[in-house]
Amino acid sequence: MRKILTVMSIFLFMGAFISTEIYPDRLSLKIEHSGQQKAPANAAISYQIYINNPHKLIAKEAVVTLYIENASFVSASHNGAHDSGRNAIVWQFNKIAAGEIKNLSYVIKTPEKGNYSVCSTATAKFTDCVFVEIVKPILSCTANIPKNISLLDKYITGTFSVSNSGHYVANDTIVKVTLNNLQFEDGSQSATFSDVNIKVNERFSKNLKLKPVADGKCGIYVRVASPNTNTTDCSDLGVIATPRLLLTKSAPGIVYVKSTFIYQILVKNTGSAPVTDLVITDRLPAGMKFMQTTYNGKYNGGTIKWYFKSLGVGEETKILIKVQAVEKHSSPGWENIAYANCAELETLQANAFTVVNIVPALTIYIFDDIDPVRVGDNYIYTMAVNNEGQEKATNVRIKFILPEEATYLGYDGKLGATSGGGNLKGTYNKDTREVIFDNIHLLQPNSGGVFRVKLKASKESSAIGTVSATFDEFSKPFIAQEPTTFYKD
Repeated sequence: MRKILTVMSIFLFMGAFISTEIYPDRLSLKIEHSGQQKAPANAAISYQIYINNPHKLIAKEAVVTLYIENASFVSASHNGAHDSGRNAIVWQFNKIAAGEIKNLSYVIKTPEKGNYSVCSTATAKFTDCVFVEIVKPILSCTANIPKNISLLDKYITGTFSVSNSGHYVANDTIVKVTLNNLQFEDGSQSATFSDVNIKVNERFSKNLKLKPVADGKCGIYVRVASPNTNTTDCSDLGVIATPRLLLTKSAPGIVYVKSTFIYQILVKNTGSAPVTDLVITDRLPAGMKFMQTTYNGKYNGGTIKWYFKSLGVGEETKILIKVQAVEKHSSPGWENIAYANCAELETLQANAFTVVNIVPALTIYIFDDIDPVRVGDNYIYTMAVNNEGQEKATNVRIKFILPEEATYLGYDGKLGATSGGGNLKGTYNKDTREVIFDNIHLLQPNSGGVFRVKLKASKESSAIGTVSATFDEFSKPFIAQEPTTFYKD
């Protein structure tokens, strides 16, 4: 038979002690929840329940039930059992003493999305509920590198920043940075920042010291992962473009006193970015007399300067300097030095050596009749050979070499009266691009001949006409050259 109320009276000598027990369906217990009302998704959250018996009576066979909605059970203290059918946690106590407070705890896993609630009852007499809003960190990131990078830059600065605009701290965040065509100081191309906690409305930022690797596209890629929010990515791209200059200087290895020839300077941008404020300087050796040059070079006291605003990627400039050898110089010869300066690079230098010998009496000259020449127009090189010595020259052989930028049209040759007079025939070899005149069998002192070659300018360039001569008394060839500029309208 169920006992409703038991009263025990113990009478002692000096008085009485009364102990009273009451079932909880006759006695209300106070319940109070303690825990956050905003929680991140997919997280294990701990809550406290305080069961209070405010009465002066014992609550016997008390049952506390916690109903979970839209969340899942993880664990519970005080032998709390999970009732999977109701998704509830049940605690059972034989008794709760008068004035006793029981502190119960439990852990639940929050849902991925949507809110959840927990409601607890003590034998259906008193209910306390907690309604919890699922909140997440909202992470976003930005990355930045300079847009114009050069291999001349020893290091550049890249940056990234991860911001949290959500309503909950982003715990245990991992930020991975990957580089393309760039390196960190240690030579690696990736770095990971682990265990980063980003509070609400705060950010995690880094400046990165990066080294360019090679010309071409480059980039920084950032991936941000946090266990209680979605993964986010950001990146930034740039281009590594480096100017490079190739400077070469060339000239005939051997010439003769009074002969004219061409120093050729070639400057080319072999890099992937333009060069600017380009200045080419050439210092003529003492044994050479300046005659003319291309590209409006400014001559002053043995030095010639050329000025160019820029030289684009792949562009080249060929500068020609016509000089006359006026002083003998044996091996290694007169040294001619050219320099290239620009805003982006260190000074470059190139040189050429020319030996100047004394030729026995024979001299040769070459001139153009028009300079500059418009592409598509015709022009003529005139050449003269003279024996200015006291002895005859026999079997004089004259050869003209066409500029590669010109098209052959025709020739003529004529000897002076003291050389027998008459026309001098020749042959054009289209494979070698040479006009070879017939031998002058005898060239007496103070006599000579004149030769002309008619050409058409074919493409925009700085062209060189070259004539060479040999004779029996001096077997080594000696040359004369003439520069001509071809231009387009």
